[in-house]
Amino acid sequence: MACVVNAGSHGKSQIQKSRAASSRSETSVVFPAQENSHQTYLDEWAASDENAYAEYIGRYDRYLALHTGSSEAQIEKCEFIRGSNQDDETDGTDFQACLDTLTAHFPGLPKAVAYRAGFLNGDSAIAFIHRSMAGLDPHGLPGGPSGGASSGQDPGPLYARLAQAYHQVDSSFKALAYARMASLRGDTTDLSLLIAEIEEKDGHREAAVAALLERADSSQAAWSLNQKAEALLRLGHARDAARIFAYARAKPNGWSDPLSHGEALEKSGKGEDALTMYRKAAAEPGTRRDGLKFLFAYQARHGRADSALVAYTRLRDEGFAADPLGRNRLRLFLSHPKLPWRGRDALGILALLGLLMAGFLAPATVIGPVHYAGLLLKSRNQSVTVTQPLPGVWGFTRLWALLGWYLALQLILLMALDYAEIEDVFQAVPKSGAWAASATGGFAYFPDPVETARLFLAYALSMTVLGIFMLRRGGWNRLRGDWSWKRTLISAVVAAGVLRMLSLGSAFPWPGDLAAQTREMLAMAGTYGWPALFVVVVMMGPAYEEIFFRGVILESCERHIGFGAANLLQGAAFSAMHMDKSHALFFLLFGMSLGLLRRWSGGLASGMACHAVFNAVAFGALAYVDHAAPALFH
Repeated sequence: MACVVNAGSHGKSQIQKSRAASSRSETSVVFPAQENSHQTYLDEWAASDENAYAEYIGRYDRYLALHTGSSEAQIEKCEFIRGSNQDDETDGTDFQACLDTLTAHFPGLPKAVAYRAGFLNGDSAIAFIHRSMAGLDPHGLPGGPSGGASSGQDPGPLYARLAQAYHQVDSSFKALAYARMASLRGDTTDLSLLIAEIEEKDGHREAAVAALLERADSSQAAWSLNQKAEALLRLGHARDAARIFAYARAKPNGWSDPLSHGEALEKSGKGEDALTMYRKAAAEPGTRRDGLKFLFAYQARHGRADSALVAYTRLRDEGFAADPLGRNRLRLFLSHPKLPWRGRDALGILALLGLLMAGFLAPATVIGPVHYAGLLLKSRNQSVTVTQPLPGVWGFTRLWALLGWYLALQLILLMALDYAEIEDVFQAVPKSGAWAASATGGFAYFPDPVETARLFLAYALSMTVLGIFMLRRGGWNRLRGDWSWKRTLISAVVAAGVLRMLSLGSAFPWPGDLAAQTREMLAMAGTYGWPALFVVVVMMGPAYEEIFFRGVILESCERHIGFGAANLLQGAAFSAMHMDKSHALFFLLFGMSLGLLRRWSGGLASGMACHAVFNAVAFGALAYVDHAAPALFH
């Protein structure tokens, strides 16, 4: 009896396999060259419950033997191999052989070159495309922007791939140009995230929003919808973001990030729905702490006192890192001052006071060595020549006050406007700004442009007030010096021109490799307007920086170690303050050059004027690029 059953089972299995094979041969009407034929074959293979990898590869090979010019069939074959998981058993040799065949049989064909370049990154992809394509025009645009294109000849996919490759190497100007070219050619590749990412980084907020909304509907994949909604939320379009998050969640097996979705709902005036999302985030292990932070912030803004206290207690239960300097507890105190304090609540406040005290003690690490270097010079009977013979108002006391208040103001500004930066020190995963999947793969960091602009403006205002404070008790005498106003202005313009030439374009704000400070300037212009940026960059910045570096630091140190060493010290401090490694040497030379101006003129006015002219040129270039560059694409 057992033998009969086994025979029957074996026969049934054979019949099923025969029917599956017959079904493929009779019902499959998809030709190998048809778009997405690989997916149809993969689906058929999965339903057949048998290993038919060789059979499907044979279909492609037989078709290609009869249609040698079908790049579409070759590409679909490669996609089938890639999606079959069989290539893992051959260490990728099947797929690589398929790509090599594509490159050898279709050299210079835009569609084939674009596909092959899709498996290269950055500079490698760019080099491969330009090496493969014949007839590149002087600007590197293969085939030019116009003209018809037969199957595979359309350069649209090639433009799209070049846009992605240039974006990977942070060449935003070229990436945006190629993205526009691909769009003009009607390429179907969705580059809206890439375009929006570039426009946002360059401060063109409305252009970024327009790009995101151009292709954001329920037909998009949930992943893409989430990324577009995240970007819209960063750009201040909460209602659009909430709508697109809803599209993503409503799709089959759809999802949305509960924190961002909740934030979009809250900013759209849908508080209860937002609260539901925050609670979902707090219930998940991976987003628990962030969910509790959002819950607390919501209750502190809109909830009753008892609800806010419960929310803070749950957040503080996560440990000291959940509120390291007590800002959230201070926020709760300001909202509901009568709520009781717990012992652990005071730990963050004590940590804050400790850091402030450390900030006021830190200047000793600079002043001490300079002081003892001066004593050493005196012990060797080496006289120190002081540039300014007037009674000193900028000695070590003023220098200590400057450095101490500078560090304290930095901490206070971070506490008030960018607390997440402080939390990053105590957490393994950064939480400041937003981390989103980049349009070119991987993850990219997007600081909120509004918060960036707010911090930039607050920093400039606080430093200006500190600079005015430094001018008290005779400091105003250090401004003009010995030169006439005419000589001061002429010297400033000449010096600014020389420094601009020495910079070799390093400070020219071109949207291809923008430094962090240029990003901050663009965020400032996009948030508060170009006139506000002009006041900060051309007027306020040069004033307080000259007072700090060529005034207080240079003069107080010069009295002890001489002008040369003091000038080098303030130049190094000036370069470090800009936090730009690629231009650190230039900023050092810039600071030392202005130190020489201060010595020759006997005052700070010449350095301030030179600094202002230098920044004005950068401001003008940035404004021109921001307004004129978009026209270059059209």
